[in-house]
Amino acid sequence: HKAAWRMWSVFMSVKNQGPYLLSDGDRVEQEDVVLEYVSHLSDTMHWACGTIKVKLAAIAREHVLQGKGDPYVGMDRLRIAMRTLRREQGAAKKKLPAGPPEIAEAKKAAGDLDSGDQAVLDLCLNLGFGYMLRGGEFLYRDGRGWEDEKVVRGRDLEVRKGEVKTQDQAWLHWRSSKADQGGIGKTLA
Repeated sequence: HKAAWRMWSVFMSVKNQGPYLLSDGDRVEQEDVVLEYVSHLSDTMHWACGTIKVKLAAIAREHVLQGKGDPYVGMDRLRIAMRTLRREQGAAKKKLPAGPPEIAEAKKAAGDLDSGDQAVLDLCLNLGFGYMLRGGEFLYRDGRGWEDEKVVRGRDLEVRKGEVKTQDQAWLHWRSSKADQGGIGKTLA
């Protein structure tokens, strides 16, 4: 929510206005500003309706925490705009999960590799898809390099003996990830 509030604050500062929508201000004018923000997030940022709703909720939360009340009371055009946006964007396009056939296809696409490179590729594919990692957690991405605080390192993996010999378990410790809302790391088996 802090990032969403900062983004709203920057948007408002560009308009030479403070970030708080005041209950005694011109509500139509304030609703125009919020609608302009929604338009910016949708048309310029290309964000989905659900993401925009989260951003708006963060703005409302900050208003309430500061004792200023719900900033969207009486903003009927905002409600209509969000409903229209959701309808126009349609349902989210779900990605199908990757399973053994997709992993085999990725290995085939890589071509002939020496045994060391093949082992690294196998590890990355199985780790990434097996734990459903985000790209920044296991890939060198788009020329931007590793996200050092997120990328899985060798010491973040552990193989533990299972109760039955054939049930060894792989344990992964995430130091940081988008899924780690508490920022304390997480261990998965």
